Amino acid sequence: MSGRKIHAHKVILSTKSTFFFSSAFTGMWKEGRNGEICLEDGPEIIEAMLRFIYDSDYTIEDGVDTYATPMVFHAKVYSIADKYDVPTLRAHARDKFEQAINTPDFQPAIAEVFSGTPGTNRSLRDVALRTSCSKLKELKELDYFTATIGETSAFAFELIQWLATNYDLSVKTYKCPLYYKVWKAVLNADVEYRCLGCGKAKGKWTPMRATG
Repeated sequence: MSGRKIHAHKVILSTKSTFFFSSAFTGMWKEGRNGEICLEDGPEIIEAMLRFIYDSDYTIEDGVDTYATPMVFHAKVYSIADKYDVPTLRAHARDKFEQAINTPDFQPAIAEVFSGTPGTNRSLRDVALRTSCSKLKELKELDYFTATIGETSAFAFELIQWLATNYDLSVKTYKCPLYYKVWKAVLNADVEYRCLGCGKAKGKWTPMRATG
């Protein structure tokens, strides 16, 4: 780790991580014989992982200057937890990432999430996708967000899939019971809309869907 040595206890590391237990400290590996393992990840991220293994928490003070934003830092901690198979840290970093969500910091965080985690690991990716969808009206007005979609193909592809799966984007025809005329729109089931004719607000337009 950048020429630095950190002393830790094999037993404690092994109880939190199957990587350290099965790969690093067994007799068949060099690390198991000399009791040392070389980690090539960023020192702040490694320290965050070790701090969590010992204290069940980590702080961001030492890493924010290096990694720009808290969201990026938490995403990198999540990635190292996935790499060294520390499931409790993975869940903890995901929760911290979600709590730290801030629109100006979202772009670099998206890039980190979709470049630093495998597609088979859904947890942090789903947080980013769910947030993108819930704030889509706000985010689509920001140049950096549209640039991120263009530059991060994995994110763009999964965002389309998420929208298609979780939102009904097809145009439907509705008939107001008071106005007696039909109009077409794409409505979100969780939002209250006003009729284009009578102006009456309704929370559920599905029963008013016209057929034929």
